[in-house]
Amino acid sequence: MTPAVNSIFKKGLLLIAAPLVFQAIFLSVLLRNERENAEAERWALHTRQVISQAEIAMRLLVQESSRVRGLVLTGNPLFAEGSRRRVRIAGKELLRLVADNPSQQRRVEAFLATSAELETWVSGLEALVREGRTAEARNRIQGLRGERLLREAEMEIDAVLAAEQRLDRERLDSLQRIRSRQRWLLLGSAVTAAGIAVFLAWVFARSISSRLEIEQRLKSELERHAADLGLANEDLRFKTQEIETFVYSVSHDLRSPLVNLQGFSRELEQSCKDLRQALGKAELSQELRRRLDAVDRDMLESVRYILTAVSRLGNIIDALLRLSRAGRVDYQWQRVEVSAVVRRVIDAMHGTIEAKGAQVTAGDLPPAWGDPTAVEQIFGNLLSNALNYLDPGRPGRIEIGAGSEAPGAPVTYWVRDNGLGIPEPYQAKLFVAFQRLHGDIAPGEGIGLALVRRMVERHGGKIRVESRDGSGTTFFLTLPPAEEGRMNAGDPIHEKNA
Repeated sequence: MTPAVNSIFKKGLLLIAAPLVFQAIFLSVLLRNERENAEAERWALHTRQVISQAEIAMRLLVQESSRVRGLVLTGNPLFAEGSRRRVRIAGKELLRLVADNPSQQRRVEAFLATSAELETWVSGLEALVREGRTAEARNRIQGLRGERLLREAEMEIDAVLAAEQRLDRERLDSLQRIRSRQRWLLLGSAVTAAGIAVFLAWVFARSISSRLEIEQRLKSELERHAADLGLANEDLRFKTQEIETFVYSVSHDLRSPLVNLQGFSRELEQSCKDLRQALGKAELSQELRRRLDAVDRDMLESVRYILTAVSRLGNIIDALLRLSRAGRVDYQWQRVEVSAVVRRVIDAMHGTIEAKGAQVTAGDLPPAWGDPTAVEQIFGNLLSNALNYLDPGRPGRIEIGAGSEAPGAPVTYWVRDNGLGIPEPYQAKLFVAFQRLHGDIAPGEGIGLALVRRMVERHGGKIRVESRDGSGTTFFLTLPPAEEGRMNAGDPIHEKNA
């Protein structure tokens, strides 16, 4: 997918997503409003239930009072059947309905207390009628106690009804506001959604042409930069070859005078020996012989220093030649059985391994794509380095292993030892030529790890080190898998770091 198409695709997704996000927000607000509406309706219905139940309780209480009066005044048995149980049930239901309102609960409890007194008064009248003491019952009615209790109960119910009617008006007003807000929400959402869709469509249509122009211009600039980079890489490769050729040429030019210097130094050493033998037979004074012996010692020591320096310089020149050849050798790209290569390296170093008393183990190493000779040199240098810097205070253990994070990914090989280790400040210089940490432990010019890095990079891989001073060292290196090499056979991409 090109950048332009990708940008258009993203804008299209934005065009779809923006209204969806708005609708999601709107739906959440609408659902909240709907919950508030349902809650308001529930409370409004609750208020109506309280009002209805209060009226039922009062009506039953009035009926009970009227019934007992009719029974006392007429003696008619039709008035004997009472409804006190229904009054109690209606009062308890009213008390349950107002349980959420403490003030209303107190009013209902007062009504129930008055209702209970009135019930006791009614029961007394019924008992007098059953005993035939009708005149006494009539006198009690004329005492107006029943009317007073009934009026108190009615006043308490009226207070309950007044409070509930006020709540009813408030809740109906709240319900009306919520419904009005819901209508406005629906209307506003429709208008806003339409506005967002129109705006996004305008923005999308307005920017698509300019975006395509920008993408085309960026593509042209990228192609130009890619061409410049290719030229720069080619120039860098040419200069690298020039440097390597110069190093090779200078190294060869230096070797000839170095050989002459070495030869003349040995002739001078032999001449000193001949002179010493000749003077040894001559008769010389003690002072003169002492001075000649001192001169002889100085000359021999100077010649020895010259030979040592010449040998050191020769080793450095050889190292420079090897380093320059590492970049000029033509690799023979093929599938490399790394396990077999490592076994050959271990067998070749069998004597050194036994002399060091070390144990070297190699795991199952997957094949790689590369040059067999270079791969053998890589593992040979790393194994030799590990053997050279083992800790003499403990048995040496060296492990060679490998692993890959995913199929087709570069294979990571490692060489791990329990040797002297490398201090962290020195690790940054480890792969630089002629840099040595433990120069007094093993001979060499400090060129081995620089060669290893050069060869690994020519394979398109990387090498790094993990180490702690006194706790051993692990070198990690990556090589392309054999499968990648088969797919890219004949492709010079592996020489990109050459």
